[in-house]
Amino acid sequence: MFLLQFKRYVNKLRSKSTVYKKKRQMLSELRAEIGVLSRTQEILKQKDEKVNRHLVSSTTVVSLGKFVPLFANVPQNRKKIK
Repeated sequence: MFLLQFKRYVNKLRSKSTVYKKKRQMLSELRAEIGVLSRTQEILKQKDEKVNRHLVSSTTVVSLGKFVPLFANVPQNRKKIK
């Protein structure tokens, strides 16, 4: 009887060990994936900041480009008014 109980115990322990190893492997893979995703997130944040800075600077240039010709004609418009 004791031998049969011991065999059952060993079989349960083996199955638990197998489940533990599989879950440990999955956890290891998930940790590696977290590392990859966090690095990807940092790269995308840097690119987003760069694009935003470029967008702001190009918007400023465009808006200045629109107003510069208007201000260039101010002396001519003054002459017409007088």
